[in-house]
Amino acid sequence: MTVLIADPYKKVDVPSLTQVALPDLLATSDFVICLAIANKATENLMNAAAFTTMKPSAYFINLSRGNLVDEAALASALDAKQIAGVALDVGRAQDQMPTPSLARRADVIATPHIAGLTPDAAEHQAFDTVNQVKALLAGRMPEGAANPQAAHRLSRLKRA
Repeated sequence: MTVLIADPYKKVDVPSLTQVALPDLLATSDFVICLAIANKATENLMNAAAFTTMKPSAYFINLSRGNLVDEAALASALDAKQIAGVALDVGRAQDQMPTPSLARRADVIATPHIAGLTPDAAEHQAFDTVNQVKALLAGRMPEGAANPQAAHRLSRLKRA
């Protein structure tokens, strides 16, 4: 396997890696993994031009931050079959979660972003999830719900 990297700020001298310019990486890679830091310079780094440069058989993977990707351009690239698919654990939805409109697509694999979670944080997150399901099963709105005004189906969850 040939591993290409693009970093305009750092020269990498590792024999197993080949450093190239980002357009070259996008044009030749089968899998493009976005691991850039999020700042003003990288906002929408992956935009319509970037996706157009990629091979139609290539897959895009974002494991960094949601604001690195222009999601409208990503959806358009998927619709136009400019790229084969996407995997991501971040997006522009609340708490950097994958955006639901992208996550529900058949050509997208979306998972929760759990990088950096300590064992205590993971346990806390698990208990939060249990408590949210408990509230839903009791027909109550979970604490901290993002859009409670849109929850129109809670009545079907109430126990008899």
